[in-house]
Amino acid sequence: MIESKSFCDTFQNVKLKTPLLIGMEFMQKPIILNEEREAEFQQILKLYKKQKWCFDLQRIREFLKKPLNAIVITSPAEHIIWVNSGFERMTGYPKNEVLHKSPKFLQGEKTSRETLNELKAAITGQKPFEGILLNYRKDNQEYFCKVDINPVFDINKKLVNFIAFEQEAL
Repeated sequence: MIESKSFCDTFQNVKLKTPLLIGMEFMQKPIILNEEREAEFQQILKLYKKQKWCFDLQRIREFLKKPLNAIVITSPAEHIIWVNSGFERMTGYPKNEVLHKSPKFLQGEKTSRETLNELKAAITGQKPFEGILLNYRKDNQEYFCKVDINPVFDINKKLVNFIAFEQEAL
């Protein structure tokens, strides 16, 4: 039999013969991504490591499973630094045309000013925002976009990015 040693004072005098729990019992099932999405995840992972993000990578992986889901990462000044292929499919804009722009370029005349004010307040306050925006594709076609925007802080609690999870609201 395998002897187990406890590293917790509570069980100091208890002799265990086998482990009570196996760590794998607490692990989530791995999320399998196709080649394109895995490459996108690896790009995000580089940003994660470079900027020392405190953010749930599992949430990003889960969101990337659906090919039409869009992810937009901006600087704290709200300039786009990265988008995924889902963004390109949703908006019609290729990555090279949107880098360094503010995501505001997707909004237009019919976009709710009230929702934009709520969004601005959340961004300014470095708080999450969830809502539905009327955006415009490259061909000027309107579409409703469900957005979940989150501030991303580093290990020192400094704002380093914003990340937006976007889905077309049908």
